[in-house]
Amino acid sequence: MEISGIYGFLSLAVASLWMNQNINRNKWITLVLLMVSFFFGVFFRRVEFYTFGVAVILFLISFKYHKALRLKFIWGLTFIILSGLLMFHVLPGFHNYNVVYNLQIEQGAVPYSLYLNFDKALVGISFLFFFPFLISNCGEVKRTLLFSVKYGILVLSIVLLLSYLLGYVKFSVKAPWFSGYFLMANLFFTCLPEEIIFRGIIQTLFNGLFIKFKGGNLWAIAITSVLFGAMHFPGGYKYILLAAVAGFGYGWAYEKTGKIESAVLIHFMLNVFHFFFFTYPALAGAF
Repeated sequence: MEISGIYGFLSLAVASLWMNQNINRNKWITLVLLMVSFFFGVFFRRVEFYTFGVAVILFLISFKYHKALRLKFIWGLTFIILSGLLMFHVLPGFHNYNVVYNLQIEQGAVPYSLYLNFDKALVGISFLFFFPFLISNCGEVKRTLLFSVKYGILVLSIVLLLSYLLGYVKFSVKAPWFSGYFLMANLFFTCLPEEIIFRGIIQTLFNGLFIKFKGGNLWAIAITSVLFGAMHFPGGYKYILLAAVAGFGYGWAYEKTGKIESAVLIHFMLNVFHFFFFTYPALAGAF
């Protein structure tokens, strides 16, 4: 009841953003689902009551960024800073559910911990609530999905091959008992918020800065990818390089489609293939 009540409704709140765009444009559904998730979170003591105020502030900043003209960069930077505090779990009041802790999934692998991050999920919900045009509508879904799958195969092939050549992973087929939790957490609480920040905001802001320069969009993708790689510094220099290469792929997909789910889907595809078919998270001697 705890997981389904808190994180089930939280996942439904995220998923409802796509429903709002394609089926029912009543955004109150998203807010109701989020409120129910908050209720269960407080009841099971996974979130403190005052964290609701953090969510309200995040929504307000997202709204100001959406409406701003002259101060768009400032509001975007403010959203990035607050989101960063949530994504790195700096703000108090969130007691994220720990599915597995320091578990060695397979022999020779680095120990792995999996959390269901309520704080990180708020980033994706609050942003897309005011930016529905980043989500494909019914007429765009097929094109976006086809491009994402085709291009995603190329991206994951390059990144996983590079990971193997660098000695970061080896081929290893597995399906741990917590695979379902991994899929939910990775899609809604990892890939979506990270792509919102790096592609939806940072890359977009750099695009605006470099719009007058030839190849400005490529510079925007490249700089954003470097920043994305740097965010993965706890995994060592190899992980930074791999994340930067993958980030360039996500950024190019976002540039070509203009839809956030393209970057999210390719990011998710790569993580899923890594999880089920290669050493996860990495070989112990890779650092």
